[in-house]
Amino acid sequence: MAGTALELHPDRLLPAEPSVRAIARRLYDRVRQLPLLDAPDAIQRFRAAVTETAGFSRTSGFVDDTRALCSIPARHGMSRRVEAGFLARLVAEHRLGEQERRGPSGRRTAGAAGIAVDLASTQPKAVFKV
Repeated sequence: MAGTALELHPDRLLPAEPSVRAIARRLYDRVRQLPLLDAPDAIQRFRAAVTETAGFSRTSGFVDDTRALCSIPARHGMSRRVEAGFLARLVAEHRLGEQERRGPSGRRTAGAAGIAVDLASTQPKAVFKV
């Protein structure tokens, strides 16, 4: 095995429970190729604390520190995995649907898949006007 590169498992930051992991994988797959945090636990604590009060729509997504230019893609990937895991837990707890739905009044209810894309692409572009 000498000379072989160490490869990290792509699901390393997703939840361990198989059913929740499957949801997180589907959500992460929706945002993994979008244009590109160092502390997964801190991101999870932040997301849990902020989402209850502010919701998802009032956050701006991941903000780059260009002094660490070479690490930006890896940091974005980690952040997106953590976000996918958070959303997957909400889906597994039946607190959020995976896909957009219409309620009894005909009103649309956002799904985790749409929220994942918004967090990774739509909201940062809107906040930073890019």
